[in-house]
Amino acid sequence: MALPIAVKQSDFYSSVDKKAPQDERNLCNKCSELHFYSFAKNFNKEDKFIYIICNLDKLKKSDVSPVEEENERDETYQGSNSCIDSSRTYQNYHTVCPQGKYLDVIEDRISGLNLKRKVRSDAVYMCSFVLTASPEFFKVATPDKQQRFFRDFTNFFKDKYGEENVLSAIVHLDETNPHMHLNLIPIVDGKLCAKELFDGQL
Repeated sequence: MALPIAVKQSDFYSSVDKKAPQDERNLCNKCSELHFYSFAKNFNKEDKFIYIICNLDKLKKSDVSPVEEENERDETYQGSNSCIDSSRTYQNYHTVCPQGKYLDVIEDRISGLNLKRKVRSDAVYMCSFVLTASPEFFKVATPDKQQRFFRDFTNFFKDKYGEENVLSAIVHLDETNPHMHLNLIPIVDGKLCAKELFDGQL
């Protein structure tokens, strides 16, 4: 089940959350303490209507491959998402390219850990994020500005959770609103433990 997280820009604009539509604000369980100093260059003072949404899904081992198939799709992908325009799929791009099949990379990382016990069958193998901004941002932002936005997001996750744990990050431009799927291996203090990394906040 996806956990919606509101990412506030209150360090820049105190009115940003008030400008978000009511239904979007109701989606948010907790507000992140994340400060967007590194993202400041993406926004102008007149962009007070811009808000950012980050959805987190914690995936077990059996859930990883279906997500990979959707994330890493090409023009031949046949899925249930009617919003995908396969004629635009070639425009999708990575900010982090996976170094192999998702499960292979995850299991390779796990095998390198000095674990005292076997990984539980119901363990979270991957934390999958969907990151985007309000549609208004993409209506006015140049392609370069959009790319900086997604790359800054990627760099934040690398810095906070370890570059070695960022499995992949791909921007989808073949749906209604541009967004990025960022997949993270939840390793902390030498063990696989998503619960210690995320409790509704980034």
